Amino acid sequence: PKDTVLEISDKDFEIIKQDWEKISKLINESKAEELSEGMTNYLGACTKAATGAEFTTQVGSEIKPKPRAYSFKTKFINELINTQIIGNNHSAAINSIVKDANELKNNSLEEIIISRFLPFYPTNKKVWSQQDLIENFKIKTNEKSQKNLNNMIIRRILNLPKSKAEVTSEEIEKAEIRLKTITLRDGKPKEHFKFQSIPSFEALVSENWEDSSVADLLDRTKFLLLVFNDLNDKQPGKNTYETNPEKIFFVGAKFWNMPASDIYGPCKAVWKSDVDKLKKGVELTYTKDSSGKVKILNNFIKPSLENVLHLRPGASKSQYNAPYYKTIIENGKEKKKYMNNSSKLPCNSKWINRPETEKDIYTDNYMVKQAWWLSKDYIFEQIKDLLQ
Repeated sequence: PKDTVLEISDKDFEIIKQDWEKISKLINESKAEELSEGMTNYLGACTKAATGAEFTTQVGSEIKPKPRAYSFKTKFINELINTQIIGNNHSAAINSIVKDANELKNNSLEEIIISRFLPFYPTNKKVWSQQDLIENFKIKTNEKSQKNLNNMIIRRILNLPKSKAEVTSEEIEKAEIRLKTITLRDGKPKEHFKFQSIPSFEALVSENWEDSSVADLLDRTKFLLLVFNDLNDKQPGKNTYETNPEKIFFVGAKFWNMPASDIYGPCKAVWKSDVDKLKKGVELTYTKDSSGKVKILNNFIKPSLENVLHLRPGASKSQYNAPYYKTIIENGKEKKKYMNNSSKLPCNSKWINRPETEKDIYTDNYMVKQAWWLSKDYIFEQIKDLLQ
């Protein structure tokens, strides 16, 4: 049809109204530089300059913010089109967390979602372990389901259909919310926070920061962080930990989006520094420990509380040569396995201490695939209020 009127439900309207009020509040307080798309749900304040490097003025402040415009989130519009024009009612298939628009009259979408988790927060009377939650929700588990156990628990808490698939709902999809489980050990996150893979170094160095995929993703993404505390001990005689669900406890949940000051401050600085190293030739150092294990070090910026963003391997296996087929034995039979854990470098790397005999394995023009991560020290600062 040439002309189509898209109808917005009462529930969606209330969420859009909340988004508008949040954006307007910052503008009226002369804090437009703090705006990002990730701070709202369906209605966003997207950057609108021809290049992301441009700035504008605001009333009541000398700080120049990026020019922004109201825009609906892409997946929100796609859902309206799929439902009302194409006729594919996807939202009906994935269920909703908010059942009644009246819930949104006095509470934000975030408050409603978090309220579903509150009964399982630790109290003086009860601390909920994974095992408690498994039994409470009558979840059937086996070795294969262990990896998806937290997803299964979160689905039951949010009253979503049973599934081992990634947790989603009408609201989570439309708002483009990313769920991330953070597991603590000794009171701190066990791992750094991976948020974006890098499919191509050559494509990465062709970007500029203002229009980069990293800046875009961090600006528009809202995370729902789900925190568990793992009190398991190391397995006897091993360097790995036990995975007893009776010793893994639910801590809490919170919504979080990266503040604009962190995106366009420390993240920008690290991105520009490391991309520049790729352009000029990353420095790689060949090392070998007493057991003969080879480890390759690089000169990318190391993670810390201050260095929020960093590069680290995103591939499961280390590889510094071009992708190739390797012959392996599986179930007693020979099989060809494609080893594709490296990406081509835009400029030859600068090797230190590489043996001449290993140049075919550790080449000048390939490096193990990398990803962008947030440091675990920085993530701890974002969730530490849940531990009080």
